[in-house]
Amino acid sequence: MGAQHSARLPALWPGRCHRPIGSLSRGDPPLAVSVTLAGLRGDEETERRPRRRRGVVALNAYVRWAHDRVADPLGSLVARTGISPNAVTVGGLAVMVAGSALVVVDVRLAGAVILLGALSDALDGAVARRAGRASTFGGFLDSVTDRLGDAAMLGAVAWAVREATWLVAAAFAALVLALLTSYVRAKAESLGYTATVGVIERGERVAIVGAGMLAGGPWLAVVLGVLVVGGLWTVVARLGAVWCQSRQGEGPRRSPR
Repeated sequence: MGAQHSARLPALWPGRCHRPIGSLSRGDPPLAVSVTLAGLRGDEETERRPRRRRGVVALNAYVRWAHDRVADPLGSLVARTGISPNAVTVGGLAVMVAGSALVVVDVRLAGAVILLGALSDALDGAVARRAGRASTFGGFLDSVTDRLGDAAMLGAVAWAVREATWLVAAAFAALVLALLTSYVRAKAESLGYTATVGVIERGERVAIVGAGMLAGGPWLAVVLGVLVVGGLWTVVARLGAVWCQSRQGEGPRRSPR
């Protein structure tokens, strides 16, 4: 592939690079499926779909787009109270941890509170925007609390399925992949690359787990299967995206160490 071509995203395997990295810039449209599938089809149909602010391509982006429509008005209300975005971030984590702990009482109750915690967690960005208080530390704190929330949430799922060893192992695998999803993107961006593709990010993860816990029964096994497969797909797609960019000779803009 000539040097004049832009780096392209991988489909199911990074040996073929399909869509331009530039198409994932801030303000891209949300996709209902992974951009890897769009690349496999080789079309640009998805470019006409509703737009998302963050430009993250993920499984449930239409729902997340609607969620933004809810979070922004609520964020405006909270911003008027003078509560800091960082306080909202920590509060969201507290609700998430409390909900996860409730799994020892009732799985469905835990699922309901986890979904409530996800809404609380989502408000911090809206509050920061509305109050004009966005900060680098706020973004850092949000990322750290997200990882803690993931650990608590998937730990709760592991407890709920503790009688089936293979499901506990699946919960552990889902947690590892959740952490890798975040790490691969952060590391890629620290080197000047872009790695936002995939089918499972935190919003989808929390929605799937919360809904699965509300449903209860065998649905938790289905949830873990979706998280493991989707998480693995996302990690591989992001690794492939970075590989494609490096293959085009772009090179990292920062030292790899």
